[in-house]
Order: sequence, then structure tokens, then C-alpha cells
Amino acid sequence: MARSSSSRRKTPPTLFNVMVVGASGSGKSSFVNTFLDSLQPHVDHEAQTPFHRYPSTQEIVSRKVTTVSQGTSLVLNFIDTPGFEEHQALEEGREGPVLEYVKRLLLLRFQEETRLSRSTRPKEEQVHACLFFVQPGLVRLSEAELAFAKKLSKYVNVIPVIGKADRYTVSELREMKAVIQRDFRDHSIPTYDFPDDEDQDEDDESHQQNQRLRRVLPFSVVSSEPSQPRKQDGTKVLGREYSWGIVECFNPSHSDMSSLRQALLETHLYSLKEKTYLQLYEDYRTEKL
Repeated sequence: MARSSSSRRKTPPTLFNVMVVGASGSGKSSFVNTFLDSLQPHVDHEAQTPFHRYPSTQEIVSRKVTTVSQGTSLVLNFIDTPGFEEHQALEEGREGPVLEYVKRLLLLRFQEETRLSRSTRPKEEQVHACLFFVQPGLVRLSEAELAFAKKLSKYVNVIPVIGKADRYTVSELREMKAVIQRDFRDHSIPTYDFPDDEDQDEDDESHQQNQRLRRVLPFSVVSSEPSQPRKQDGTKVLGREYSWGIVECFNPSHSDMSSLRQALLETHLYSLKEKTYLQLYEDYRTEKL
């Protein structure tokens, strides 16, 4: 007798791991809060682990929510990290807690694969995307930031981000983006650059979207106040209120948050996961063998 649909094994939700790193005060934790708040209408609260708003992150904290992306159940796992210290990033032979954490996840997968009796479905614990928050207000990236980013880029998909973007004028942001791109390029630090498929036509919509995202890099983001401001019509909005008006976090005219959210959860989720396993992990695995 055929099994009823309710007794069939359900397809497990897709897991997507996003890590946020950067110096203390760069806006990492506030960004995570705002990003997750934007998903609240779509979150399965029974499946999410509770989280709180921290003034600053003192240890590596994993915060999961269950949501829906393009009709598919998605477990979004944000990994919030303590701000790295300049001297730690420059010390020879010292990796610090973030790099140790990333490499431990790689090692766990390698050990699982090399076991005699291994799982047919290994755990997807690796970091799929690493949002690298640059220190606010710097004219150029510090030597410590560049050293830290270079070490990370060997193991994860690094995506540079400017936090607290509402502090800057349009021209200042434009200049900061150009400087950050140049610093990463001059120091040969690879970032996830929203690559096209090999057979993709130049007129293809995805190709044009990738071009737009590459022009936006690094993403400039604005995080919301805990008590969301109200617009003139009385509706609450994720944003920051000033005497002259409200900066809306997900308004494309004010911030790149909506573009970043769409890239992570919709258009490039599977591309990021594919590169994580087929390139970054395989490079690590080759070194271990």
C-alpha cells in the first residue's frame, strides 16, 4: 500500500551560513539584527533559536531563523563574531578565534569524509558567505584589516561591506568604495565578485544583474534603531530617524541592504554554496591530503 504524503520523508530545508567579521564598532551586530528583523514576517518562530541584542559581541554567536526563499524552506544561520584586534591580526603564527573557527569547520568536514563509515549527507557547517565589515571612517584599509581579509579569503567567500553608511555623504561613499576595491586588488585579496556562468550571454538578465552588483561593491549598509521610527503615514520602518528625516535601511536610494539581501537569499545563494564546496573546500582538502 502506498504511503500517505504525510508519512513520506520531508525534504530538509536548505542551510545557508553567513558570517560577519570586522573590527569592533564596525556595525556587524546591528546589521545582523536589522537583517533578521526584515525577515520577521516570513520567519517560523517555533524553529528559530532565540537571540538578544548585544551592545557588542564578546564571543562567536550563532543565530538561526527559518524563512522561505523562492518557495523553498531556508534555515539562515548568522554567525556573529567578536571584533578583531589590530595586534592579533598582525601577530605571526596567531590566527585568532575567527580563523580558528573557520578552519575547524573545514577540518570537521574533512574528518567526516575520511571516516570509514561516513554519512551520505555530510553536515553543511562551513561558512558560505563572509561579510567583511571595514572600519568606519578610514581613508584606507589598515594593514591589520588587509592581513585579516587575506587570511580569510583562502577559506571563505569574502564580501566587503561598509557599515554605518548613513554617516557619509554620497561622494564620500563613492570614494570609500573605490579605495576599498583598490586596496583589495593591490593586495591580491580575492572577494566574491558575482561571477557569470561560462555560457552566459551578455544580454542575459543575470549577467546584467551581476554587473550591477559588481559596481555596487563594497555594499554600503545602514542598520535600524531598536525602536523603529514611524513614517508620516504612521507605519513603522527599519531605519534611523534624524531631524531632517528618516534613513530607510532597505530603500535602494539610501542603502545597499536590499541588494545584499537579494544576493544572499535569492540570486546567489546556490552560487556561494557551490564555490564553498567545489573550490574553497577542495583547495583545503588537497592541501590536507
